[in-house]
Amino acid sequence: MARLEIVAGDARQERRTHLTHEFDPDPLVRTVFRLRNDLIMVGRVAAEPLPDPVSARLHEPVAEVSDAAQRFLRDSGAALMQRRPPPARDRVERALERFIATTEALRREGITRGLPAEELGRLFALGFALEQLRRNFDDFADRVADCAHADDA
Repeated sequence: MARLEIVAGDARQERRTHLTHEFDPDPLVRTVFRLRNDLIMVGRVAAEPLPDPVSARLHEPVAEVSDAAQRFLRDSGAALMQRRPPPARDRVERALERFIATTEALRREGITRGLPAEELGRLFALGFALEQLRRNFDDFADRVADCAHADDA
């Protein structure tokens, strides 16, 4: 993250002195920091396992979100380096929808009703963090597109 800030600062200076007409890196840097914060939130929530009935049902959907998110981030990094449009987010969307559907089923079935407040709070925090991640992936895709279109300018 520190290297990203240094590179963005250098690019900002070059833009100010008209040495380059590259895209503005600041929105990309802000988005990357928001993504980092989202992942920290998910990590904090996942630091302790949820109770067995919830954990067993969420294991596959969470693993699917993790795999899809990792692929999206890797593919986005490659797209940035090659100045290509962002990758599709459909796999991430499907994984998040499955997670949401599973948590709603847990609630409908009454499985979450008996959870202590702390564990229920962690479950809701996980859902919130993943929704934030979804929004920031959308923003990140826009920033990757900005970079790809910078060559057009």
